[in-house]
Amino acid sequence: MPEYARAYLSTLGRPYREEDLLAIARGQLAAEARVIDPDKPYLFCDTNLLVIRIWSEVKYGRCDPEIRDMERLDRYALHLLTYPDLPWEPDPLRESPHRLRELFDHYEA
Repeated sequence: MPEYARAYLSTLGRPYREEDLLAIARGQLAAEARVIDPDKPYLFCDTNLLVIRIWSEVKYGRCDPEIRDMERLDRYALHLLTYPDLPWEPDPLRESPHRLRELFDHYEA
């Protein structure tokens, strides 16, 4: 399923703020709940609350406790983390092109 943050940020009309991450987290969970099908064994998500928590910690040095609480409900069976060895692809919604390894280390920890 697509990343909720991308749709949210694309229509925001202003630079995002820290409090937007909570709205994104809620929206991500709601979007997942809408598409979960008990008859299908897999749901592939481009992002989850782990990503939103790390995004918040790296960008703002903290994370809203509600995001942390939602992350504790994580029911994902598997996380796939790919090494950042592909060339950077410019995208108006992507940040930190020179911090890819640092971000990878956060996810790996």
